Amino acid sequence: MTPPGPDADDGTREDSGSASLAEVARRSGVSLSTASRVLNPASTHAVSEATRRRVQEVAEALDFHPNGIARSLQARRSLLIAIVVHDVRDPYFNECARAASDEAAASGYLSVICNTDRDVETELRYVQALRQNRVAGILFIGGGLEDATYQRDLARHLTAIRAYGGAAVALGPRGDRLPAEVPDNHGGARLAIRHLLSLGHRRVAFIDGPPGLITSRERHAGYRAELTDAGVPYQDELVESGGFSVEGGAAAMRRLLERKARFTAVFASNDAMAIGAVQALRLAGLKIPDDVSVVGFDAIPFVQWMDPPLTTISVPMAEIGRSGARRLVALIDGKPDAGRKVNVHPTLLVELGSTGPPPSPRD
Repeated sequence: MTPPGPDADDGTREDSGSASLAEVARRSGVSLSTASRVLNPASTHAVSEATRRRVQEVAEALDFHPNGIARSLQARRSLLIAIVVHDVRDPYFNECARAASDEAAASGYLSVICNTDRDVETELRYVQALRQNRVAGILFIGGGLEDATYQRDLARHLTAIRAYGGAAVALGPRGDRLPAEVPDNHGGARLAIRHLLSLGHRRVAFIDGPPGLITSRERHAGYRAELTDAGVPYQDELVESGGFSVEGGAAAMRRLLERKARFTAVFASNDAMAIGAVQALRLAGLKIPDDVSVVGFDAIPFVQWMDPPLTTISVPMAEIGRSGARRLVALIDGKPDAGRKVNVHPTLLVELGSTGPPPSPRD
């Protein structure tokens, strides 16, 4: 494609005396995105008639021309939101991202997905590129790492993003540096163990998430705390890491079985690992829940169709996604109160067919 000549009208030119879109928004008492929707003829997003009239009157008084929208936005930031996820294949992240994207679209923002494959360097490269392209905001879906170098580098990029008017929100625990919408990981893990203890289990294996991840730490801490409060000893030999994947959960279960760990139930720190653990148990000739009870975490959409259906801890994924997107847009629109706290979303036990009493002792 041949680039336009110097006299071409590419939709970004405005008269030298024309006000900026930001000035129109400020004087109209509306957000930048709302002013854009009113003055952009291609926008299909609903705006009240009173708001539309007010913005148009201010634009006329300031001699703002609609073909200046693109240039005005570019000078400050784009109308693009990036959703940074650990793994696009994971149904948990899919649910959060879809809800967040829909919510952002309702406020006039487009979303792009950035998949990191749980690699820190990949995530930081994405954030740097998004910063350089002046993205309006970033939603981080999934917990952050407890690594000082990573935290420092991320903070540096986020400071630069905020400096040009962008914002970032986490949909998962990331320490104190980001406003966040998070599930009650600690409380949910306690619910899972409380359920198994109520059925009579006393030797409960645990398949942990990736080491160094804040989400893993919180769920591990909940597992340990509930056992301790019930007077059941915590045992290192009953804990394995599964990396939050089906394959990792199966491998963790095989290691437990190969070293002949004694347990009557297993709690996996997410549903994907629980699915892998069930597969490994079945290949070893064990029945669920007659020989071993299994509990997962997240309540991803298809676990109720397993055989037996998986008992799990339900996380309000869609609500977390919507809430995070609303907070991000509020921060982009200059509402600092939206960034001053971490909202913890309650989790619920969903008791299905994969749990039951422990097997009777054999003679």
